[in-house]
Amino acid sequence: MEGKRSAVAANALYEVTELLKFAGRWLASVQPTEALYKAPACTRFNVSEILPMESASGPMLNKLILLDGMALAYRAHFALIRSPRMTSGGICTSAVFGILNTLLDILKRESPTHVAVAFDTREPTARHALFPAYKAQRDAMPEDIAKQLPYIERLFEAFNVPVIKLPGYEADDIIGTLAHQAANEGFQVLMVTPDKDYDQLVSENVLVMKPGRQGSEVEMLGVAEVLAKWEVERVEQVIDVLGMMGDSSDNIPGIPGIGPKSA
Repeated sequence: MEGKRSAVAANALYEVTELLKFAGRWLASVQPTEALYKAPACTRFNVSEILPMESASGPMLNKLILLDGMALAYRAHFALIRSPRMTSGGICTSAVFGILNTLLDILKRESPTHVAVAFDTREPTARHALFPAYKAQRDAMPEDIAKQLPYIERLFEAFNVPVIKLPGYEADDIIGTLAHQAANEGFQVLMVTPDKDYDQLVSENVLVMKPGRQGSEVEMLGVAEVLAKWEVERVEQVIDVLGMMGDSSDNIPGIPGIGPKSA
């Protein structure tokens, strides 16, 4: 049994290694002389930890891409739920595959100067202390996703993209903090996530980028798009709308009788 498990793990590692080789070939084609992103993994809310990409064409405008790692992993996994990517040993690699495609597309499309990815941790947050039922209704992480997380982190490491985690904080907290810190320092920031909660963080230089799925186009949400989507006059009013209507995905109750329209 132990030998069989070792063989399965070795095969899964081979599959991911092949993906990384493909990524490496793509990187070599666009950046032949320098590593794409020279940045260490960091655990502090400090945009200065995310070092810039070297460019042979000279200085570039600062553009920071912040990826919501866990949300993108779930999205990639369930996007392929009907036709999952599997190794010959039966290990699911749908999330690894989907995140790699998303990352390659973003790098090619946006040519960012800085990139980082943030992940949630298992530790409870201040929200749990204030409201113990926070996210209590959620099922445990699917085993297929949990098994892929180490490989996803290795994928980002292969691109020299810093993986940011901070116990007691969610990826939303990290990305929101870094996004506005960077915007104050003159960066254009794209927060890559399918999560609607990020809409409240949008400003003139901070946008939400929602990756397309099943061939659909990428959706960019700036101030105008957020105001139209939520039918509000100011971006900060998104917080009020979310508070009044609640959020069943996070097990947060709203005001009884208040829904998206009446909020």
